Amino acid sequence: MKKSIAAAIAALLLAFPASAFAHVEITPDEIAPGGAGLFTITAPVEGAQPMTGLRITIPEELAIEGISPAPGFTGEVVRDQSGRATALSWQGGNIPSEQVGLFQFSGSVPDSVGDLRMVAVQTFADGSTKTWKDTAVIHVGDAAESGSSSSSDDVSRGLAAIALVLAVAGLAVALLAWRKPRA
Repeated sequence: MKKSIAAAIAALLLAFPASAFAHVEITPDEIAPGGAGLFTITAPVEGAQPMTGLRITIPEELAIEGISPAPGFTGEVVRDQSGRATALSWQGGNIPSEQVGLFQFSGSVPDSVGDLRMVAVQTFADGSTKTWKDTAVIHVGDAAESGSSSSSDDVSRGLAAIALVLAVAGLAVALLAWRKPRA
């Protein structure tokens, strides 16, 4: 009985930190107004199926300057009739389960302050998709604003670190309970 309770607690604790990090993200997630940079998209593969594609919508305010090739994928800047980039697409690759894909592009942001939100859609080998809304966000702000945004990021990272420590501690307790000989 104790073994099954300890195993259940360990499984729950391990599931929490994994979900805290399991989403498509973009870095840097903060940039000065009028700035430009090389952005990296991280896309985790959570399920059993390998990821074979990634598509990111591009907000009108984000100017795309170029896309980097990702090993095994064909990259494309998708444009509308006026020539504006509306999406970035990497297709045809294969990133196995429990690994993370890295995709890069260069772009510039407007002079105005605000958040640039993108939608990411992962495609998997079985044809299924996973849509991520509001996880890939670039905050365009000045130095005074960035302090409040980065402090909330620090709090999120701190909470995730605490969850990870608790998960490791829970796993250690579960393993000790499982290995303890019965009297």
